[in-house]
Amino acid sequence: MDKPTPRINSSMLSQYINTTVRIVGKVMQLQEPNALIESSDHGQISVSLNPGTTFTSQYVEIIGIVQQDLSVQELTSTSFGEDFDLDNYNSLVELTRKYTEIF
Repeated sequence: MDKPTPRINSSMLSQYINTTVRIVGKVMQLQEPNALIESSDHGQISVSLNPGTTFTSQYVEIIGIVQQDLSVQELTSTSFGEDFDLDNYNSLVELTRKYTEIF
């Protein structure tokens, strides 16, 4: 990536249309070529997956582009394990918005 990608949750999607973002969440449903992710604010995000994408854990980070319909087109994804605190992560997301000079 040439520039930093903002960390967002589901409530922020509309502010980032056509922008590359990072979303961490829990895989709720997987039906290729789509996944439904519970984001850190407990909202749901539809993700269009790349061919061959598989998740090896319950929690994942998706780097992707927010589409007009507020879904996300995956660019890449990373497994975040089976035990991840979405509420703590959401606090980080909020801090990145409050202290943009640090993040």
